[in-house]
Amino acid sequence: LRALADVQTVLDQATWTVIVYLSGGATSGAMSFYGLTCVAGAALTGLRGAAIAAIAAIAMFVPTSIGLGLGWLPPPSDQPVALYLMGRTELAYHVSLNALVLVVVMLLSGYLAERLRLTGGQLVAAEVRAAEAERLALIGRLASGLAHEIRNPLGAIAGSIQLLRDSPELTVEDRDLC
Repeated sequence: LRALADVQTVLDQATWTVIVYLSGGATSGAMSFYGLTCVAGAALTGLRGAAIAAIAAIAMFVPTSIGLGLGWLPPPSDQPVALYLMGRTELAYHVSLNALVLVVVMLLSGYLAERLRLTGGQLVAAEVRAAEAERLALIGRLASGLAHEIRNPLGAIAGSIQLLRDSPELTVEDRDLC
């Protein structure tokens, strides 16, 4: 399942790369989809999944954006070429900023996924301790009830024997027996 999640994450990033290519390259608003896949990867396999998503996104986005921005890769035929072409400084800015954002999203989502995993484990342990405490409390109430039920008849029997022992009609043997 982990390998399947990794493959799906990379395929998702490839899909977003096609959308980025079709919608403006380095300046595309579809860049946020890369971050969503980082969050999904973190949810599936923790920091590892977020890292795979970010590395795949950067590995696909950077060459695509540079190729489009410098004119090495032809833009989609239905888009104006001017939308994709830009100077090296502007291109470096957009590529660097988007790569940095992906790294930050990867680190944050990976960290939160790991914290959630650890907290979930602590919650399970606390639930086990609470169930054990409840079970012990029930046993204590049962033991207290049993002690009460046994103590009352024994008290009555002990009192009756005391009265019998002090009776003048008993023989010495009967008194010893009492």
